[in-house]
Amino acid sequence: MEPSEEALGTYKVNQLYHWLAAANFLTEEKDIVADYVRWYVIDRNSSVIDRFKDGLSALQFLTALQQHPSLLTPVLCHSEKRLTGFDIERLFTPDVSPAGSNRRQKESVILAYWADYLLDCEEGEAALSVKDVFVTSGCIRTRKQAGHSGVSFSKKLY
Repeated sequence: MEPSEEALGTYKVNQLYHWLAAANFLTEEKDIVADYVRWYVIDRNSSVIDRFKDGLSALQFLTALQQHPSLLTPVLCHSEKRLTGFDIERLFTPDVSPAGSNRRQKESVILAYWADYLLDCEEGEAALSVKDVFVTSGCIRTRKQAGHSGVSFSKKLY
């Protein structure tokens, strides 16, 4: 392209820009995009968001979340913290037999095997990962004990 043609092209682009700016088109464009994004993300899904808020409000969870967002962030937001076998062990409190009984001795052996298995999972020496064990543990029947899940030993095993 010759210098005169290039200068003419630049002049035309600048002229177009000034006309559009004079018509407030460029500033309106940002507003149009912002409105569209708001509609697409929020307004289009407002009924789903409202149902989600209603579900959270049922147990006053939404109120707690609004009052203490920093306390609940680690629970609700993704974290790069790697799940360990120790984390799994802390989730459940075993319901063991009285100390000194034969059953308690067998239960202690089972708990030691369980801890070893979780360590093997963590080190990649088992067929399952710690994450797989965690997902599977959600299917176990448990009973609540002061905020912790309790796991009972089956009497059929010994």
